[in-house]
Amino acid sequence: MTTTKTCTRCNGTGTYSFNLKDGTVCYGCSGSGVVAVTSKGKKIKATSTLRNAQIGDTIEAGNIYEVISIADVVDPKAGSTDIADILNHTPYNQQVIGKNIVSGKYAKFYRYSSQQEVK
Repeated sequence: MTTTKTCTRCNGTGTYSFNLKDGTVCYGCSGSGVVAVTSKGKKIKATSTLRNAQIGDTIEAGNIYEVISIADVVDPKAGSTDIADILNHTPYNQQVIGKNIVSGKYAKFYRYSSQQEVK
């Protein structure tokens, strides 16, 4: 079971000290002001990286997402000899859909997987 609590780093404001990379975004909650916690009150951490994630794993991409779908993406320009198509070729072949544990919103992530399905 997952619940949320106020971020202890920023006290729920979503902002913290300024840095040139991210401005004042709090790294504890990624700017949301809340963190996902287990029923025992411990912060939920990622169980996998995007590269190795399987359905049901949790990944961190700013916030914690539960992987709910992985689908192969077919590039319609694959195999083309046109230089514009080659330069604009997508460097990924899978789409991963995750559900944000805190807000419940869905997000799409793309990755390259070299694993080939054996038929």
